[in-house]
Amino acid sequence: MNVGSTITTIEINCIVCPIGCLGKVTVENETVVDAVGFICKRGTGYAQEEIKGPKRVLTTTVRILNGVLSFLPVFSNKPLPKNLFCLPWIF
Repeated sequence: MNVGSTITTIEINCIVCPIGCLGKVTVENETVVDAVGFICKRGTGYAQEEIKGPKRVLTTTVRILNGVLSFLPVFSNKPLPKNLFCLPWIF
């Protein structure tokens, strides 16, 4: 441990597979140093990505004018940085 370093433990629910493991991640200076409680390697990888830069798939609906349906469900073709979801125009 370095002098002046910050160590925190964060609980993360994995959303990669249906099991939904609850793991604990130890973070030192914004770097994952330990991850426990995840059943598979995908959970550990998810936890590291969630700490480094959380991403989510954007799902929404768009209005269709003069169509058979009023709305059409749409989603992003790749995960987007989570901080983009807090834009003022959404609210």
